[in-house]
Amino acid sequence: MKIIKVNKINFDSNFKEFEILLKESEFYSIDLEYGGLGNNDSYNDSWIDTYDLRHYKRVNTVSNFEIYQMGITLFNKDKTS
Repeated sequence: MKIIKVNKINFDSNFKEFEILLKESEFYSIDLEYGGLGNNDSYNDSWIDTYDLRHYKRVNTVSNFEIYQMGITLFNKDKTS
């Protein structure tokens, strides 16, 4: 496992390697960290919510906040197991 912390200073020097690894990966995951979560009661989850409604609530809740951090994880299947 390789972890690379990338910021605006070292972005250019790491991008080529990332691009290669991304093309070689079988799938990837993106994680976004926002500056807040909001507190609008109308966006609270309900057990009767559909997937689409929950997604709508999340989008509308976080759309008022900026993204502070982004994580990208690249995955490949373990061929030995």
